[in-house]
Amino acid sequence: MFEILFEFPKNFKEAKKISEQTEIKLKSISSIRNIVISGMGGSGFSGDFILSLFRDSIKIPITISKYYSLPEFVNDKTLLILVSYSGNTEEVLSSLEDGIKRGASIVAISSDGRLKEFTKDKYIFFKIPSGYPPRMALPFLFYPIYYTLKNFVEKDFGEEEFFDLLPSLYEPFKNKDNEAKRLAETMYGKIPVVYSSFSLKPVALRWKQEINENSKNPAYDQYFPELNHNETVSWDSNLFKEELIFIILRDQYDSERMSKRIDVSKEFLKSRGWKFKEYRSSGRGKLLNLFSLIPLGDFTSIYLSLLNSVEAKPVKIIEELKKRLKS
Repeated sequence: MFEILFEFPKNFKEAKKISEQTEIKLKSISSIRNIVISGMGGSGFSGDFILSLFRDSIKIPITISKYYSLPEFVNDKTLLILVSYSGNTEEVLSSLEDGIKRGASIVAISSDGRLKEFTKDKYIFFKIPSGYPPRMALPFLFYPIYYTLKNFVEKDFGEEEFFDLLPSLYEPFKNKDNEAKRLAETMYGKIPVVYSSFSLKPVALRWKQEINENSKNPAYDQYFPELNHNETVSWDSNLFKEELIFIILRDQYDSERMSKRIDVSKEFLKSRGWKFKEYRSSGRGKLLNLFSLIPLGDFTSIYLSLLNSVEAKPVKIIEELKKRLKS
């Protein structure tokens, strides 16, 4: 799994090439009134990432759908983007059927499976490489959506900087003594609770998902300022103080108000004896800034799997669940 992570910079370039070789023929872009991205788990994460990236730039709403049916508003003015690495995700296939009935414009992203079979000749289809765990195919799942939605905005997300500096985010983890290894040792035997700035919501989600799947370890995520309206009250408790560790992911571009909110929250955690670690994003452009803390979480989850004496790649209980659902 370490090897796959180190391939991310190369895979992002390959994903860009694949996307640019795929012809995009949409109805008049001006006729699209909303965008829905359907995907689950590691595949669906790409939609969460896109939502945060485009939130302040796109003038039409983007909705993430993680269910069998689509929202009622979906119609012939909807751009429906379906993401399933295997191509056999039942919720996505159900959404495809629903979207066809409602006349939505359809874009599909998959390595194979029924999604490919049903869409490759009739709709816009991005064929991506097979052979990866879905969560490790992030470059291939993300870039086709990004490439498609760039048609709706004029903003420069700092793509050139992203490709230039992405390898440098992975270099530190080639050293035997690195922050991911140290953080995994701090996390070992505990349940991580990952807090983030609002703008880094998908990053906290990615950390949580990777720790769940790679480390086979419970983990949870939440974001500021929402958590200050409920979860903060639990910091007054002494329950689970030895079992939990908080990870705070901060956006270097947070507003003054958000920065103060997180600083005060840290003071509360510290004064009440809770353990926490803090990390800040980096990068000038929005794309690199949003992605910058993902490698640390990814590598930490692999190191934690080693400490937990589990294999990072298999997700046996998910496969068992799928078998049970078919019977």
